[in-house]
Amino acid sequence: MRKLICLFVFLTLAWNLFFCAGSDSNEQTVVVIPKGTTHVFWQSIHAGAVKASKEFGIKINWVGTEKEDERQQQIALVDNQVINQVAGIILAPIDDMALRRPVQRANQKNIPVIIIDSALDDS
Repeated sequence: MRKLICLFVFLTLAWNLFFCAGSDSNEQTVVVIPKGTTHVFWQSIHAGAVKASKEFGIKINWVGTEKEDERQQQIALVDNQVINQVAGIILAPIDDMALRRPVQRANQKNIPVIIIDSALDDS
């Protein structure tokens, strides 16, 4: 049941992000940045991302830190996606304060960011 809920949430988020980007679906790359990549919860989110990419015809890049405490590495991952000008970012922030600035930079570049799992402080 938990996997089904995760899949539904991810599909909904991907659908909304796709329409926020507003371009041809063949050109869309959405990056999913979880808190970590080894926990079974994040692996189920990854499975949902793969399924959504096939259903909506968008490219999903899955990038993340191995552990859920690598704050600086996650900041660098978000910054790199902004530099690459992806169509959108789905982010599960490790730190509710430290990830605010990278998300603001993405917004300044008109890259939509969907926050999942944990909110950013004062956002």
